[in-house]
Amino acid sequence: MTETERDLEALLERQRAYARKRGTPGVAERRADLARLARAMEARTDTLLEALAADLGKCAIEGYTSEVGLVLRDVRHAIRRLGRWTKPRRAATPVIAKPGRAFAQPEPLGVVLIIGPWNYPLQILLSPLVGALAAGNAVCLKPSELAPRTAAAVRELCAEVFPEEQVSVVEGDHTVSARLTALPFDHIFFTGSTATGRKVARAAAENLTPVTLELGGQSPCVVTADAPMDVTAKRILWGKSLNAGQTCVAPDHVWVEEGAEAALLEALKRASHRLVPTRPPDPEPGDYGRIVNEAHFDRLERLLEGATVFDGGERDRATLRFAPAILTGIDETHALMQEEIFGPLLPVLTYRSMETLLERFADGPSPLAAYLFTSSRDVALRFRERVRAGSICVNDTVSQIMPADLPFGGVGESGHGRYRGRAGFDAMSNLKGVLHRGFKPDLPFRYPPFQTPLGVIQKSYRWLAR
Repeated sequence: MTETERDLEALLERQRAYARKRGTPGVAERRADLARLARAMEARTDTLLEALAADLGKCAIEGYTSEVGLVLRDVRHAIRRLGRWTKPRRAATPVIAKPGRAFAQPEPLGVVLIIGPWNYPLQILLSPLVGALAAGNAVCLKPSELAPRTAAAVRELCAEVFPEEQVSVVEGDHTVSARLTALPFDHIFFTGSTATGRKVARAAAENLTPVTLELGGQSPCVVTADAPMDVTAKRILWGKSLNAGQTCVAPDHVWVEEGAEAALLEALKRASHRLVPTRPPDPEPGDYGRIVNEAHFDRLERLLEGATVFDGGERDRATLRFAPAILTGIDETHALMQEEIFGPLLPVLTYRSMETLLERFADGPSPLAAYLFTSSRDVALRFRERVRAGSICVNDTVSQIMPADLPFGGVGESGHGRYRGRAGFDAMSNLKGVLHRGFKPDLPFRYPPFQTPLGVIQKSYRWLAR
């Protein structure tokens, strides 16, 4: 065992001892924890925004609206609703167990490990923290090493607000993450690639540790011919250009109905230049972020091979700036259609039959998100009912993350488990079933030797569901 492994085991044991001693904290104590976190974030907003700018080139408005502001929203939402979430949840008591009360009582799991990604290194690390603290847990945070300034800012923030036994921050590369996931935490919350998610799940299985996996995959966007093309294009490009396309729920590719392709492409071109007016070699970045590092920049360049650039794609490796690229001329075998793009490349393909397209989606892996732009309520209903995805958004992109109490997560290869709002609280809680009975009456037919005929017992069991 290495020194690092011993240190991590010792940290986990200290947090376990803290969680055992603390037990189940009251609502007032949990609200106080969350309120301290919010106050510290508000006081350090400039520092957090500077860190996000340094790591990903995010302008202050994007950094606040997509990161700092969303976490503060989640904190305030939890504070307001925590009393309701923590109440025992009544269950029906069958006749055979009366008089008595049956209910589910939420209690903390213990110590939760949260491993964050680099693309939203503040939001997707601290929003799960909100759910974990609301549920009364101790937490170990592992920020991404690819966003080092934000990781350092999170470490300083948490050290100011919480004792290390309650909230610890462990920095390091993927080897540190691997060592952490091998430890017997009470829950692991991981956001990242599907390939790494499999490794996390395998490591957690050794300790029978439950996991929440927020992964990715190809998120399709479908446009019918009756959609208003200008607003459709603007909303697609907004979702695609947010964080320079490095968003897990960004639309990966667009399927447009035959006959409407030319109108959509021109509308996408207009929208792209309105949203991202300054492009390489212009040294002014404007409000548009950059690619996280050279390796990801080079990967995006390789993905362009074999595609026709209809518009955009201006780039500069020295500054890691990569303008949105609207692409045509590919089919479903191209690499752009086989892997999560995680960048500002937008392939546009055509479809003839909505039914055929829905069957194609049903045969493929389930995405984290799926998008539809249409003026038809019937088409929207069919899409919602037929497409299996972690989330669906009709006539917009990415905005499904905005409702504070709307559960968010994947399905199949895009992950499992949900968080945000009450779903996040429940994911980090043990919903302990409780049945509390009195001593009378004590019916004799339940005890051997059995005197009651089986037929009578069978009929009586019909009452258990009442």
